[in-house]
Amino acid sequence: MSGLHSILAFLALAPSAPTRTIATGVFGVSPKETYIKVGTEADASTDQLDAITGGTDGQFLLLTPDEAGKAVVIVNNSTAEGQIWTQGGRSITLTSANDYALLFCSGGEWNVVASSTQTDVVSAIVAENTDVIVPMDVLGQFFAVSGTWTPARPATAQYRLRRTAAAAAHDLALKAFPRSRTSTSKGIKVTGFKMAYTVGTADINDVTVAAAYQVLPDTGSAPAAAVSFGAITYDAAHDTAPERKAVGSHTMTVTFGTPVYLPAGVDCVEVLLNVDGTASGVFDLLGAELLCSETLVDAA
Repeated sequence: MSGLHSILAFLALAPSAPTRTIATGVFGVSPKETYIKVGTEADASTDQLDAITGGTDGQFLLLTPDEAGKAVVIVNNSTAEGQIWTQGGRSITLTSANDYALLFCSGGEWNVVASSTQTDVVSAIVAENTDVIVPMDVLGQFFAVSGTWTPARPATAQYRLRRTAAAAAHDLALKAFPRSRTSTSKGIKVTGFKMAYTVGTADINDVTVAAAYQVLPDTGSAPAAAVSFGAITYDAAHDTAPERKAVGSHTMTVTFGTPVYLPAGVDCVEVLLNVDGTASGVFDLLGAELLCSETLVDAA
């Protein structure tokens, strides 16, 4: 049996556990107490424990809720006398009769050695950061599916990809290479696309977007069909053709109807622009970004 398990077994065998009720975030203990049931102030459904007074160096203390369903929230570093330091600096919530926190006293302060509930830590690990951006190279990673598209650098750090005026619908494929993992491991979830463009000289007919990803085939297998990210929703300033096609400067954001975590083996993500032009309307693509979510691990 490990040292920690031995301590827990010893404390659990204590003949009785007195109840201490939190009063303005604090309760006190005697130096020889090892097992305390914690009650909430005024029998509240939730109460915050900021500090424990009366402890002595080397003292272990096992805390459990006095009543199931009455949550005791142990708070990190409250700055009060007898303050508590939790693992990772996150609050620990004890709710059920089987929840516990084991604390060790040192220098008049308490350190959480172990706890049965790590809800807040798990939430931080699986939380999604929804503002991940993958820049797309509009000059180097494009493929003119149809029509004439001409790269240019009109000024320092300014680039454009021009679709010359023509009364026809022309397609441009842009590629991005975000990192991917297995779906169960999460990682990058592709959620949308953002691009800056201008329409010059005269209105065009429309600009529309589609998106899909391609997975590398196994040895001896034919390439699989591309997987669509679903229907496109355009931002409020571009959700009609008259808004998208008008002469002027545009920054358009689209949301994919079926955002997914990229599985392992993804070759690329492709965004396909269809520019339906007119005889005198000029379309310039100035920049593009793939919008994503990412699962983060907060190790702070």
